[in-house]
Amino acid sequence: IESGEESERTKKDTAQPARRAQPITSEAPSSLDKTSDRISFNFENAPWPDVLKLLGQKAGLTLDLRDVPPGEFTYTDPKQYTPTEALGVLNGYLIARGYVLVRRDSFLVSLQIGNVPENLIPTVTIDELPQRGRNELLNVIFPLEGVKAEDWVDEVRNALDVVGSKGQVAVLERSNAIAVTD
Repeated sequence: IESGEESERTKKDTAQPARRAQPITSEAPSSLDKTSDRISFNFENAPWPDVLKLLGQKAGLTLDLRDVPPGEFTYTDPKQYTPTEALGVLNGYLIARGYVLVRRDSFLVSLQIGNVPENLIPTVTIDELPQRGRNELLNVIFPLEGVKAEDWVDEVRNALDVVGSKGQVAVLERSNAIAVTD
């Protein structure tokens, strides 16, 4: 959608230039086909609640603003994204600032990284990873065959350290698997 509506905050703030939540634009605003609908970013000094509300609407998710990022968002990108890719773009921006958007079931929850309850992090299979955003917080269980999970856990931790991840790694001895939350 392309919204020319100003936020309530903007309408009240006459001392500063007008701020518009010109947000995510779409080729098909009346319906969202999650596999084909494309959206792009066009924000200038947009309040975070407006940005996140629009992403939730475009993705067909109910927004839960538990922790709202401070400040405003300015980002313009004509590239067309799926809602999942757009979530990855926003999370890439937010994670560097200590916030994350967690997609669970039909909810999109905005949280400070240190405030994410473990039971809110979705567990997905390896096969489900392509349907998730680049920067989504997930728990993935990697079943292992022919090797012992405890023999590989340090290797996985080291690999996460190399890429600068703060992810967690656990061994699931009975199922001979490694669980990675990142």
